[in-house]
Amino acid sequence: MRNDTVLLTTHNDHISCSNPEAKNIYGGFISRVIAWGLIALSILLLVPASVFCHDHKIDPDLIRIGILAKRGPERCLEKWKPTAEYLTNEIPDHSFTIIPLGFGEIYSSVENREVDFILANSSFYVGLELLHGVNRIATIKELYFGKIYCDFGGVIFHRADRKDIDRTDDLKGKSFMGVEETSFGGWQTAWRELKEHGIDPYRDFSDLSFGGTHDAVVYAVRDGKVDAGTVRTGTLERMELEGKISLDDFHTIPQKHSYHDNCSFSLLHSTNLYPEWPFAKTTHISDKLAEEVALALIKMSPDNPAAKTARCAGWTIPHNYQPVHDCLKELRVGPYKDYGKVGLYDIFQQYWPWLLAIFLLGVLILLMAVYVAKLNRKLGNEIVEREKNIAERRRAEEATAANSIRLRILMEQSRDGIVVLDEDGKIFESNQRFADMLGFSPEEVSRLHVWDWEYKFPRELLLNMLRNVDNAGDTFETEHCRKDGTLYNVEISTNGAVFAGQKLIFCVCRDITERKQNEEDQKKLTELLMNSNKKLEDALVEREKAEKTLSETVDRYTAMINTVPALMYLKDIDHKYIEVNEAFCRFVNKSKDEIIGKNSFEVHSEELAKKYYADDNSIMENDTEIINQEEKYIENIGEMKWVSSSKIPLHDKDGKVSGLVGLAQDITEQYIGRQQLMQSDKLAGIGQLAAGVAHEINNPVGYINSNLNTMGRYLKKVNEFIEGQ
Repeated sequence: MRNDTVLLTTHNDHISCSNPEAKNIYGGFISRVIAWGLIALSILLLVPASVFCHDHKIDPDLIRIGILAKRGPERCLEKWKPTAEYLTNEIPDHSFTIIPLGFGEIYSSVENREVDFILANSSFYVGLELLHGVNRIATIKELYFGKIYCDFGGVIFHRADRKDIDRTDDLKGKSFMGVEETSFGGWQTAWRELKEHGIDPYRDFSDLSFGGTHDAVVYAVRDGKVDAGTVRTGTLERMELEGKISLDDFHTIPQKHSYHDNCSFSLLHSTNLYPEWPFAKTTHISDKLAEEVALALIKMSPDNPAAKTARCAGWTIPHNYQPVHDCLKELRVGPYKDYGKVGLYDIFQQYWPWLLAIFLLGVLILLMAVYVAKLNRKLGNEIVEREKNIAERRRAEEATAANSIRLRILMEQSRDGIVVLDEDGKIFESNQRFADMLGFSPEEVSRLHVWDWEYKFPRELLLNMLRNVDNAGDTFETEHCRKDGTLYNVEISTNGAVFAGQKLIFCVCRDITERKQNEEDQKKLTELLMNSNKKLEDALVEREKAEKTLSETVDRYTAMINTVPALMYLKDIDHKYIEVNEAFCRFVNKSKDEIIGKNSFEVHSEELAKKYYADDNSIMENDTEIINQEEKYIENIGEMKWVSSSKIPLHDKDGKVSGLVGLAQDITEQYIGRQQLMQSDKLAGIGQLAAGVAHEINNPVGYINSNLNTMGRYLKKVNEFIEGQ
């Protein structure tokens, strides 16, 4: 065969072309047709996305996490805001924020690029995956009462006093409430369970309604507004823990069968179990950022404040959501609403770009057939297939290499030590930080086993721990030994997974030596505070003893004052009696309770009260004394008496007048005797006798006045002593 001859084989026909010029013209024409056809096809395939895609400008530094607010926006922000802050701290190049979404906002927020990541129930995720191409990067590990759950379902319940409802079949003809028609745990799981029992909720219930939130459904059943309801698992237990309800007021219909063994699932449930909520990325978010977020979430420990606020145990690798697909297919809801119902119009409306592309492709194939018919089919197919395989292999190798580089960069940029072990304790991979923590070079670390640096656990126990690690993971504290023999405290977070048939254990090691030292310092501070508290208690005991001694002293002084025959009393700055002795009470013919806290107008007659008020006011304003002033006293019954009165001002610790102390002696008899003697003074014959009588009378009066002055000074000192305490 000559060099300018091309052999083209079509079936069993052989056509030879020995004209190189004709061959070039014909081949050029076909090449141009193919090129323009491919360009038109590419533009056509891109038109739907570009035409209908909303033009949202995305701030590369602000990352929005859309979360289904199943219990309201406020509760959603309270629960998930710490997770956004945690991601911001772990990925400093970006700032994360929470966008609470209602049940009717999930699809539109993703379609309009209003969120960058989405956390919603498994039903929403399946629909978003099929319709908008979102991709799960992690699955939440829920924490209920100290136990980790990666699955959830629904619970059907009614009031405990409803004796007419015991089984699922008893719900026919009753009123029923779910959360939302799009709520997976709050309606769709229960709908599937009802359907399996032959109950059509849209036909067999007397009334079917939706409360909007899980709490609203629980309250509606509790208050008797509906006969029964359904919420997602864990809702009843959590509301009881929050003090909102009592589980004793409700009865749940238990599940009778399951797709898998769920004996370890201890929460109340009435339906099959499905994988927990996934954390998913939208299509416009780069794989690099998604990998950083996934690594940060999986690294989150159960005792992290973000995990505690979200009431979860952290995150794990994404689970299989095929059971959710099966549930939605059976119910024909969400992305499977029209599942099995396909018409020509539906096919054309949904797939018209592809149908048009197929038509153009058919035209291209027809044109190419003219050219391809002139080629050796077998040889051409082999060459094309070989080149295709080489290209796919090259792309796969490049993608694998790029992914490995990205993962290595993520590991090396981590502030924690990261090491991947196999079941035999041998290092599969580690980052530079882990080698630095141990003081080894990366080459030396690659030859180590876990027991070469683990200090607390023996080799056999370590191997047993490695065999038992699963995707739920574990977090614990231990000590590692450096190359130089020194020890340091470390917190380990582990997760197990199977890759290419080999089980690997992913470990994140955080140096907590400083935290341990802080805890020890805190312990010492606590002991110091306890010692200080003991000293304070001892001081209080001593003070109580002093107060008791003071009380006893006051009691003795009070008893002593009450034995004095003179009238004694204390008044405050407001002219009110604050203390009187028994002699004073007998003199005014009133009890002590009738006097204490009263002023002179409430104890004495108005005439006497005015005089006493004027004298007292002058003493306290001018800081003066009245000594041995004789005063007339007329009792309420009209009897007149005479007293010798002394009043001395009292001072507080600052020297200001705070009241007065009064002392008085009943001198009625002496006064009358003296008056009588004064009358007889006109009789000269008895003058000497009057002088003698007066002398005898003045002696006891002087004695009384002297005692009153002494008692006044004594009470003044008592008052100063009391104020000094």
